[in-house]
Amino acid sequence: MSFPTLTSPATNITVDIDNTTITQQFDGGYKQTRERYSRDVKKFKVDYVLIDRADRDLIENHYLSVRGSTPFSWTNEDDNKTYTVRYTKAPSFPATGAVRNKFTITLELEEV
Repeated sequence: MSFPTLTSPATNITVDIDNTTITQQFDGGYKQTRERYSRDVKKFKVDYVLIDRADRDLIENHYLSVRGSTPFSWTNEDDNKTYTVRYTKAPSFPATGAVRNKFTITLELEEV
């Protein structure tokens, strides 16, 4: 399954990489560190500002079909790479009161 094609582009895309370092501190003040695993896991925060109802409905229906457990393909508009991701948080769909039928939505995704 893949993320739906929206008519509105993402306004902001933030990419974070998990810090997977494990640290063991000893009584003498020494620390031993190592990476938990060698793969970098990216987390994405994607903002859509003032999108129309049709795009809002596509996002909502997509979330309801995959929830937070089913991976899907999503293309990052910034680097044009396709990632396999899942939702880490259910999106909310607040309406923008000043402009009718426009919505601001933030998606939180993590690479699988």
